[in-house]
Formats: sequence, C-alpha cells, structure tokens
Amino acid sequence: MRQPTPYTALSFNQAAALPVRATSNKPIAVSFTVGNHEGRVVDYQYVISAGGIGGSSHIVGKSTRSIAAGAVWTVSTMVRPTCGTSPCRIEISLPGHPEKIDFLIALKAPEGKHA
Repeated sequence: MRQPTPYTALSFNQAAALPVRATSNKPIAVSFTVGNHEGRVVDYQYVISAGGIGGSSHIVGKSTRSIAAGAVWTVSTMVRPTCGTSPCRIEISLPGHPEKIDFLIALKAPEGKHA
C-alpha cells in the first residue's frame, strides 16, 4: 500500500485579479494561501520580496504561523513595490520549503517624479 507523499501548497488567491501596473511605493493588494499537507503541524514563514528581473531583491513583507495538518493559512496583505526598474517581480517564498510563486508588475514613477 502506497503512503501519501507529504507536501506544502502555495498559491495566489484570484491570480487573475493581481495588478499588472502600479505606482512605485504605492500599496497593492496581494492574497495567497499556504496549505499544510505534511501530515503534522508545521511552522511556516512566508517572505515577500520585490526586485527587478535578474537583479537583487529586497524583503517587503514577512510573517510566521503554525499551521495544523490539513489546514490552510490565507494571507491578504498590502505590498509596496519599490523596485529600481520596471517590470518588478513580486515573489512569495516559504524558507525551508521549495515552493515559490511570483508575478511581474509594470511600475510607473510617483506623481511629480520621473524615472
């Protein structure tokens, strides 16, 4: 008899609703879910980072929570993309787990500033 393989699920909530354009350093809404299918309680940390394609990135949000086996953690947060270039890659990762999700957003300079 085969045993189920334990895993963690990471996905955007309503991915089609993610913004494709934003103003640099203005908040955008991001929502995602972490699902614990490991068969035991797991302490998860998410890290949200922002950076230009191929360049360095910086952390724009993070949090930690214990999730019971079979439970999910739904995160809805505001992120301020502050990349030096456009497009900007917003990435959500789970340190200690291989799962990562990301999306690109075109940034325009704030009013009164030109890139």
